[in-house]
Amino acid sequence: HHRDSLRCVEAMDIRVDQRGSLFVVTLGLVMILGALAVTIARLLSTEVRLARYRLAQAQAKTLARSGVYLAMQRLAQDGQDEAERYDWLRDDWACFPDEDPQRPTVWLVESRMEEDGVPSGIIEIQIVDEERKLPLNLVRSEATDPWFTALSELLGSPTHARRIADALDQDTVPFGIGGMEEDTTAEPPYVAKNGALVVHEELLDIPGLAEAFNTVQRYTSTAPLSGRLNLNTVEPSVLQALGMRLATAQALEACRQQGIIFTEDATILDMADTCVGPGGLSETERGLLVNTFGVVSQMFTVISTGRLEHPVVSIRVEALIQRSPDTQAPPRILSWKE
Repeated sequence: HHRDSLRCVEAMDIRVDQRGSLFVVTLGLVMILGALAVTIARLLSTEVRLARYRLAQAQAKTLARSGVYLAMQRLAQDGQDEAERYDWLRDDWACFPDEDPQRPTVWLVESRMEEDGVPSGIIEIQIVDEERKLPLNLVRSEATDPWFTALSELLGSPTHARRIADALDQDTVPFGIGGMEEDTTAEPPYVAKNGALVVHEELLDIPGLAEAFNTVQRYTSTAPLSGRLNLNTVEPSVLQALGMRLATAQALEACRQQGIIFTEDATILDMADTCVGPGGLSETERGLLVNTFGVVSQMFTVISTGRLEHPVVSIRVEALIQRSPDTQAPPRILSWKE
């Protein structure tokens, strides 16, 4: 009887050990499965966030692209008014007084969801007149070239202007002191393009020009311009660089600030004389106004930015638009960068 009792106790101990081992194994499996579940959940959450971000990127890009076409429509409508065949800085394409008063040149467009009317994104559109700037691709490697002398004045450096002229001209001879057609010591070695520039960023290849890049970008244009600047939009700094006296440039700017518009090429001299007042225009300034300025713009850069808040995404598109003198022809896209 005693032996039977010992056998029962031993059997019970074995069953308890087995149950304990099974419990430990089960607990271990639960912990492993729990860790796997957490890892998978994190991976899925990351994938969901990435998918949401990619969708937001696509939406922002669509908004930015749409902004370019909205701007083209506005430019086309502005050009159809026969009574106002001129462009100035308070035109419909240039100034948006009903928008942000801190940024009157930025047109804001809200994109709303049809279901609840909640804004799903915002388009910021800015239209810049390219014919208020110096036509960079018309600069010639000649000391008497008016575009070269104007560029030298704007940059405050004939050396920088010569290197830009060397990058544009067709020959391989450096243009005077400081000119440069190549530099084998540069890293990487530099060789002048000897052709028209498509974008300002090409100038960054020219050794020593980085410090002047922002000025070049602000006051010059790589668009295929005719060489006639818009007197209603050109900056006083450009007027001075082209050879106007400071007092004349300031007087013309004051007239524009007062809302005076140069409406026709034929009346530019008379109106400019009125703006300048006693003493009038010099002969140099009169020749400059007749030969270099007009009142209509056909080339514009449209900068359109699509923005979403949740998640925060911003996509920028920049397009060069040409508006045709033919009011029935739609504007054309000449270049596109995004």
